[in-house]
Amino acid sequence: MQISGEICKTSGVTKDKKVGGYFMSTPLDLVKDRIKKLESEELKGPLAAHIQHVGDVAPEMFEAYNQWRELVLKDSALPRKVKLLIVVGIMTVLRAEDALTLYSQIALNAGASKEELLDAMSVGILFSGGPSIVAMATALKNLEI
Repeated sequence: MQISGEICKTSGVTKDKKVGGYFMSTPLDLVKDRIKKLESEELKGPLAAHIQHVGDVAPEMFEAYNQWRELVLKDSALPRKVKLLIVVGIMTVLRAEDALTLYSQIALNAGASKEELLDAMSVGILFSGGPSIVAMATALKNLEI
C-alpha cells in the first residue's frame, strides 16, 4: 500500500509531506481534491459545475464513482486512449453534447488524433442515425475542430 503523497484507497489516510505526519481526510475533502485534479487535468467546460454540485451533496458516492471511473479507464488490455474513443462513440449515440465535448477533449489529451475522434463519432452515428450528427457538430464546434 503506497501512502506517500497519495490517498490510501482503503482508509482515506494521506501523508502530509510538509509535516511528515498522517491525517484522516473527510470524504468531502477527498471530493474537493478530486474535483480540483479533474478540473486541472480533464474537466473544463459545461459539466464542471454540475460535477462540483454532485460532489458537494453526495461526496462518498462521488468518490466511489471516480475511483471506479479511474479503474475502468486506465491502461489495461485496451489502452486508455482506445477506451476514451469508445466513450466518445457512446456519447455520440446518446447525443450527450456536453459529455461528448468533455470526453472528446479528454481523448485528445490522452493522445487521440482528430481523425480518430471523428472515426469514433462516425461509428456512433452509424448506430444512432442522423440526429447524432447534431451532437457531433456541437462537440466539434465546442472543440474548435
